[in-house]
Amino acid sequence: MTLKQKILLAFVLPALFALAAVWVFVEHSHRDFVIERWSTEHVALVRSIARSIQAKLDDATQALAHTGQLPDFASLSAIDRINPELNGIPPDLEISKRIILDALLGGPNNLAVAFILLPNGDHYIAHPYRVQQSLTKYNLADRSYFREASSSKKTAFSDTIIGSDGMPAVVVDTPLLDSSGEIYGHLGGVFYLSEISRLLSASDIAPFDYGLLADRQGMLIGHSDGSLISAGKTLQKADFPFPDNAQQGGQDITLSQWEDAQGVVWLSFVGHLESGWKFVLSRRLDSITAEIAPAVRQITLLVAIILIVTGSIGIALVARFAKRWEESDQQLRLAHDHLELRVAQRTAELSQSQERLSLAASVFRHTREGIIIADPDGKIVDANQGFSAITGYQRDEVIGRSPEMLNGGQQSPEFYKAMWQELRETGKWHGELWNQKKSGETYIELLDLSSVRNQSGEIAHYVGIFSDISQQKNHEQHLEKLAHFDPLTGLPNRTLLHDRLHMSISQAGRNKTQLAVCMLDLDGFKAVNDTYGHAAGDRLLIDFSRRTQNTLRDTDTLARLGGDEFVILLNDLNNLEQGMEVIRRVLAEASHIYEIDGNLLTISASVGVTVFPDDGVDPDLLLRHADQAMYIAKQTGRNRYFLFDPMKDQAARAELAAIKALETALVNQEFELHYQPKVDMPRGIVTGAEALIRWRHPERGLVSPAEFLPLTENNDFAITLGDWVIREALRQADAWHHQGLHLSISVNIAARHLSLPDFTARLGQMLSLHPTLPHGRIELEILETAALSDTAHVSEVIESCRQLGISFALDDFGTGYSSLLYLKHLPAETLKIDQSFVRDMKIDAEDLAIVKGVIGLAQAFNRSVIAEGVESTELGDMLLDLGCTHAQGYGIARPMPPSAFREWLAGWKAPASWLVIRPGQT
Repeated sequence: MTLKQKILLAFVLPALFALAAVWVFVEHSHRDFVIERWSTEHVALVRSIARSIQAKLDDATQALAHTGQLPDFASLSAIDRINPELNGIPPDLEISKRIILDALLGGPNNLAVAFILLPNGDHYIAHPYRVQQSLTKYNLADRSYFREASSSKKTAFSDTIIGSDGMPAVVVDTPLLDSSGEIYGHLGGVFYLSEISRLLSASDIAPFDYGLLADRQGMLIGHSDGSLISAGKTLQKADFPFPDNAQQGGQDITLSQWEDAQGVVWLSFVGHLESGWKFVLSRRLDSITAEIAPAVRQITLLVAIILIVTGSIGIALVARFAKRWEESDQQLRLAHDHLELRVAQRTAELSQSQERLSLAASVFRHTREGIIIADPDGKIVDANQGFSAITGYQRDEVIGRSPEMLNGGQQSPEFYKAMWQELRETGKWHGELWNQKKSGETYIELLDLSSVRNQSGEIAHYVGIFSDISQQKNHEQHLEKLAHFDPLTGLPNRTLLHDRLHMSISQAGRNKTQLAVCMLDLDGFKAVNDTYGHAAGDRLLIDFSRRTQNTLRDTDTLARLGGDEFVILLNDLNNLEQGMEVIRRVLAEASHIYEIDGNLLTISASVGVTVFPDDGVDPDLLLRHADQAMYIAKQTGRNRYFLFDPMKDQAARAELAAIKALETALVNQEFELHYQPKVDMPRGIVTGAEALIRWRHPERGLVSPAEFLPLTENNDFAITLGDWVIREALRQADAWHHQGLHLSISVNIAARHLSLPDFTARLGQMLSLHPTLPHGRIELEILETAALSDTAHVSEVIESCRQLGISFALDDFGTGYSSLLYLKHLPAETLKIDQSFVRDMKIDAEDLAIVKGVIGLAQAFNRSVIAEGVESTELGDMLLDLGCTHAQGYGIARPMPPSAFREWLAGWKAPASWLVIRPGQT
């Protein structure tokens, strides 16, 4: 670039910058003035629209508040007539409230639906009644506006919903308070937003380009463009960058400037309503600032003329001196270029040499790997800091010595001879060495050796680069152990077991011997965990593993699959009895007493045994057969072994499938309880009900318990199902109690359930969930045969449950031994005569004698007695003549769901013959 060009640029560029600065300043100052004037002129219109929107909401809330103060709404008199199937009370009740609600909906407050809720969220009234009939949700306690109104005791608004007309609406909830300020109900209504949206019409918001209204969640509920919220449209997010409420400084109206996705800049007023809603009135900024464009252009043109005139004068003066300056500048540039060329040549030569030396020294000094340099005789001539860090020897200690000083003695002389031979022949060697540090510690190093030759091809030096890989090797060994051994017991895990099982099968096939695969599970281990904690359980597993390994032969394998499940491989068996003798020793050793933390614990083991090749040759199949055999050993009494049987395997698999179906039914809530009434015949009153489980199968319909309960008798699912029945019966008893029904519910308990050591504690936890339920509302029925199997334990359970307010009855009494000694030691309050005796006592003298005997025993031992199977009035008369006053059966009522039970209870009357006072009755 010439000097003249530089002078020209020196004048032109500042002039252009000055012109641009003037234009920016003038436009910015004029635009700020126009925006300030425009926002001041229209803020009153914005506040007017905000007050109009808020007034619509206030009209609705005030109408509801006024209605709630009317005398007709002072109480809810038909709560006991609520029917969930009607979603509230029948239409012929609380007529005066419905008349008032009808007038409320006909007013100018935009309320389309009104409702009354109980404090727990249940529907009491929904108006119009057709709306109540169409409700899909009976309880609204989970609604956010209901929880807000309940906690604050003030009117609350819901988030926006889509009303029946397809337009946006909100729910208004007003709590109804009694004289003490407590909520006895909620009065609410559905407020349609179509009238509010009309306040944002284009004619009402002029001169703004558009207006919108958004709810608390930012959803669009009103717009000057009616097509955006027309009927049938789903709610959508309002397309506006609402400012953070915390940054508004408490102002109800704020002004913001923003840019949309198309790059258009808008000036918007944002209003914040008391309900948390926000409305926006917007106008394009370019339409506001268009009026200042002529003034900006005029001022900028004037400044440009001034700069052109003054710049031309300056350029003319300076141009006269430009030629002389250019000649001097050219001579100076030539001398400078020649000097720089000479300096650059010398600098490049020195730099290349220094860089090569510096790079080599830096690598040698700073690398973490150890480096040694030896002469052709193998004597060390240099070593780096990495060498000292790894071996512990300083550089001065090894100069002149042979690297053999590091020999750890792990490799043979032949190994080193082969290493040096390969190095001399190929010029390099790579491998692992065991060496020894100065401290005497051995380590593993990964070594690369190379020979360096001079220009004549002779070896000038040897260079060795190595790193300590001891930690890496240890880590590999640790990972190998984790992958194949159980971390708690140190036994082979599932992965290593599969490897050994494959090897054992191959070995047995080659040697023509038998292999026994044994699946072992500890009996009673869960009780140890639950009672003494998992730490005690872990120590028990370790002790059991040690005992079992000492019992097995050297050729056998004990592996842990997880929890208390183990697998034993018995190899090289000449006959099956040889393996069974080992299993019997394992069972005997497992059942010996364990001392854990001062506690003496007793467990046992159940073992399933399958034999290769008789029962299969596939490893997975053998394990599955052993598992199925172990399951049968558990089912047949535990503390034993069971040999795999194909026929029993099919039955076991069918039973497992049936239990799995029951478990799925429980998860899917397909079980339900039906209730069969118990009555006091001479008094003609219902005293309680027996809870009887039913399975509502999705395909088969209602399934009788006789089809599925026997499957659970010898399975832990009986406990799971029993817990569910107790919880459901407690829930129903609590509900009847709050409805004013003083009825007890009896529940059948399986023997397996009753035998749990923590049965009373579990029952206490369930009762604690119903603190208002009075004592005596739950009775547990146990089979006489189950009670006689362990009289002492059952007696202890009955006594402990009495402290919780639970009574007991002996079910199917007369079908067992009915020993007077057992009856004396079992503190059950009630004897229940089995229906098989009651049903045929009119025609079978022996059945009649048994019924008389049971009634006599009950009277002698001061027990209550109840007869089941009363299928006719005549059977009830016979029982009353014999002195039995309580009964249940189809002659009274069949089991029914709770909703039908209430209806039956309201209409039942005892036969007249039962109400006659008999001799000995009062």
